[in-house]
Amino acid sequence: MNDRITRWGVLLSSALAIFMVNIDVSIVNVILPSLVKTFDTSISEISLITLAYLLSLTAFLLLSGKLSDMFGPEPLLTAGYGIFIIGSFFCGFSQSLYEIVLFRFIQGIGASMLFSTSAVIIIRYIPEDWRGRAYGINGLFAVIGFAIGSPIGGFIQETLGWSWIFFVNIPIGIIGILISRAILTKPYPRVQGASIDWVGVLLSIIMLSSLTYTLHMLSSPEDSRIFFISCLITIISPVLFLIRERQVKHPLLDFSVFRDRILNLALLAFFFYMIILAGTSFLFPFFFINIQGMSVSTAGLFLAIPPVVSICLVYVSGWLSDKTNPRVPCIIGMIFCFFASLSFLGFNASTTYIYIIGSFLLFGIGIALFVPASLAFIMNRAKIANAGTISAIKTLVSQIGGILGISIFALILSFGTSGQDMNDLTQISTFSANFNLAMTAVCICAILGLFTCIIAKEKQITTRS
Repeated sequence: MNDRITRWGVLLSSALAIFMVNIDVSIVNVILPSLVKTFDTSISEISLITLAYLLSLTAFLLLSGKLSDMFGPEPLLTAGYGIFIIGSFFCGFSQSLYEIVLFRFIQGIGASMLFSTSAVIIIRYIPEDWRGRAYGINGLFAVIGFAIGSPIGGFIQETLGWSWIFFVNIPIGIIGILISRAILTKPYPRVQGASIDWVGVLLSIIMLSSLTYTLHMLSSPEDSRIFFISCLITIISPVLFLIRERQVKHPLLDFSVFRDRILNLALLAFFFYMIILAGTSFLFPFFFINIQGMSVSTAGLFLAIPPVVSICLVYVSGWLSDKTNPRVPCIIGMIFCFFASLSFLGFNASTTYIYIIGSFLLFGIGIALFVPASLAFIMNRAKIANAGTISAIKTLVSQIGGILGISIFALILSFGTSGQDMNDLTQISTFSANFNLAMTAVCICAILGLFTCIIAKEKQITTRS
């Protein structure tokens, strides 16, 4: 098969996986208010649809990464597509809230497989001098998925009904499977004598599930007893997991990967970026609607600016990563994020649209430069034998950073406000002060991310003559 066709087939099979997972997040969120009425339930109960997906996606990442390292990413990518399709199919035919919650959990398992293998596929099939652009294309599909999910979800909800929002995943998944089976045929050198530590798997699922739940409920714990128990499990389970993994011959997570200083710093920078991205994505709708008094549609137009800028520049960033060390565009991207966060500190009720657009242009450039480069920065440290594990860790860092960002900024934003009467001047004043405090935290994360990128430099070995 022509090398050019193979390359683009590989990129499409990898990028479609990220696209499908990302569009499913935003496309489902837009129908949650309607499902409250459909199933005659509460907002807190309907949030289980989101929580179930997050729990399973996060909890099964380490197992998915290990399976990818043992048997190769190709069969796991195909299985991920298949499980995601099955979960989507039954979500669409669900007759109760708890049926959807169950099948969203199954979707999350498929998503963990797709996330753990999409980057490994690029390492296996794409030449090193083209990987930055490959990650850029992945990032492009990811951004497009997020960007179009809400409008498409709203259109489908109004024309075909909420069930079809889940059915949309089925043809995308089938195309992904067909391309993967046709293109991804490279033999994988399987590890001889390796086995899965099922006790470690169980401990990892408990550890990551409790961590996800605790972070998700950090801003507004509904039951203090359950929240306390979850915190306790979150503290104890990592200790038990660490003890277990150090005792077994074939651990679920090989901690030797963390001996790589550059990898650790690249992951840390990505963690700070995800706090910034998730936190600002949560904060800005409240700012536009509650402080500036915009309509939902107008706010949506402004929120689309960073993704649109990213779509335009993300491939350029990938090309830059290929021509230089990925650390360079990471630093430049984080500098743009820092200056954007400084400009966010000037946001208030009288901020002009021009100022907002300018700030969001800076932010969009920062995102476009940082994301493909950071993925290349992380995955370039991987070897074939541990690429699945590192890809899973990268996604795990992304999930934890995102959930933590939303939880922290939701907590800051809610200080001293009921969030109900935004016509009250005292409420608006408190809300504005909280918003500025949250943006200060965003600025600090940008500084920490920039500093981490700067010091993520190979140490030069000097010899004495």
